[in-house]
Amino acid sequence: VLFPMNVSFARDYWGNIAIDVNTGITGSARNFPNENDAISGSLMTCKKKHKGTSNCQTGITFSNACGAVAWSPVKRVGGGGWADSSQKGAEIMALTR
Repeated sequence: VLFPMNVSFARDYWGNIAIDVNTGITGSARNFPNENDAISGSLMTCKKKHKGTSNCQTGITFSNACGAVAWSPVKRVGGGGWADSSQKGAEIMALTR
């Protein structure tokens, strides 16, 4: 017997990783009920780590997935990626961007 899942009961979980591309400092947030709260949470965490002024920006937003960012201290650029269920997959995506 098959019991299809009632989509109205499904819940999305949002995450975000913020990064300051000048320093490589990051902040992350996960398991938030919506995208905006996840972004706010990661930016707040990034700024707290700085203990002062920062250039924290949202790096990658993801829902029901794993996220990762990569940063180059030489070029001072970052990239982000996500994968459905694998941390390794998210890391590979971040490194290839």
